[in-house]
Amino acid sequence: MPEVAAHLIAAIPRLEEVREILLHQNTRYDGTGSPAPPLQGDALPVGARLLKLATDFDVLEAQGFTAATAVEQLAGRAGWYDPALLAALREHSGARAAAGEIQVISLSEVRVGMVFAGDVKSPAGLLLIARGQEVTESLFGRIRNYWQGFARSVKVSVIAAGGGADHAHGGDPGEFRKAA
Repeated sequence: MPEVAAHLIAAIPRLEEVREILLHQNTRYDGTGSPAPPLQGDALPVGARLLKLATDFDVLEAQGFTAATAVEQLAGRAGWYDPALLAALREHSGARAAAGEIQVISLSEVRVGMVFAGDVKSPAGLLLIARGQEVTESLFGRIRNYWQGFARSVKVSVIAAGGGADHAHGGDPGEFRKAA
């Protein structure tokens, strides 16, 4: 598929760098899996190295691995990823968890500023909120106004980064019921 994508944009002016990224998106840092001409290490476009790491990380998360476990899985694949990019991913993925404690609360108790640590699905199984999404004023309003029928019974995992209780919709869990 990388070759097909690269071929599709080959004739488009000023997309030569994008073409190289697409062409080498499955190339490992050690050069294996590379189309001709073979590239490895820092000779690989940084975009291709990022795309490889991000795609593989996303696949592991989709399989249910936590971010920390997914990073450790990636780190165990010797020669696959740029060590500097892997270190940056490790630092970033640990930063969220360190910033706040994961709590399990009802959907009606979420507050602006919290981050969902897991997907939120409706009682029918429809994905409502993806893991990693921050509760914004808009999302808080949607929960309060449209999902109040099941928000008290649905349990969610959140990261209360920065002490969400101090935010505008923070302190009183009963505020959800008052506002609704």
